[in-house]
Amino acid sequence: MLYSNFKSLNKKISKVGLGCVTFGREITEDESIRLLDVAVENGINLFNTSYYYSDGISEKIIGKFFKIKKNRKDITIVSKIHGDLSKKTIEKCVHESLIRMKTDHIDYYGVTHDPNTNLDEILEVMDRFQKEGKILRVACNNYDLSILKSSKKIQKINNFSKFGLLETVYNVLYRGAEKDLINYCDLENIDIISYSPLGAGFITGKYKNGRVSPKKTRFDIKPSHKDIYFNNVFFETMNKLEKLSNETNLSLIDLALSWVLSRNFLSSILIGVRDMSHIMKPINILENPINGTILNEINEITKNNLDLIDP
Repeated sequence: MLYSNFKSLNKKISKVGLGCVTFGREITEDESIRLLDVAVENGINLFNTSYYYSDGISEKIIGKFFKIKKNRKDITIVSKIHGDLSKKTIEKCVHESLIRMKTDHIDYYGVTHDPNTNLDEILEVMDRFQKEGKILRVACNNYDLSILKSSKKIQKINNFSKFGLLETVYNVLYRGAEKDLINYCDLENIDIISYSPLGAGFITGKYKNGRVSPKKTRFDIKPSHKDIYFNNVFFETMNKLEKLSNETNLSLIDLALSWVLSRNFLSSILIGVRDMSHIMKPINILENPINGTILNEINEITKNNLDLIDP
């Protein structure tokens, strides 16, 4: 396993993080705990979850894992909330997340954009939780540059805690983070973690132009993914990547993961898992990186996707 130095915590954290969205939704509690065990055994020390994943089941499973393994201190937790971000809701969610995960603090707790709540109110309550030690660093999810700058202004005026982490979508189809977020986060010492490196499975090539979702796939379980990825531009990009896959004798998964894992500005890449292979594949790629020439070809094929962010 390779590790990044998270500037905002001054802590070494695995380049591959475990996305726990599948826990309780696509895999059982026993399967989830087994995969958490495999992840830790292979050097992964970042768990990413949410208050809302499977109505809280994901956080509860993580809490049960900590109770069994007694290893909370070895793991960095990222959790988050979305939707209504009123003061009352944030207070409720943070307290319940702590209880579910059987911990007295959460390393990073993230907020999304809520157009119905004043940003000042959101940042004030998050600052209070950080000062109380219940959150080590405040995080944000899918914020664009304008919201980051607005937040910074409010944080500076009120002496509120600054963001330590940005969680954003990033893959060969959605490269918008490269436009301005990377430089801004670097200047502000905000670490970046990305999710959906395989586009919820779309980038594996299982969804062809016929747009039929195979049963029990992520798109079948959550059909809203179709609205994000089923468009002609992405199908055309996938056709070009599939051609490169055939020429190089590397799978689309190998190409897509290798390219994302090579992006040095990402502190960690979150991998959603349903079985052991989903954990071992990116680890093996880290240990055996593909040829830089091939990575450059992927870059060229997907360069027109720089305008795309936050699907």
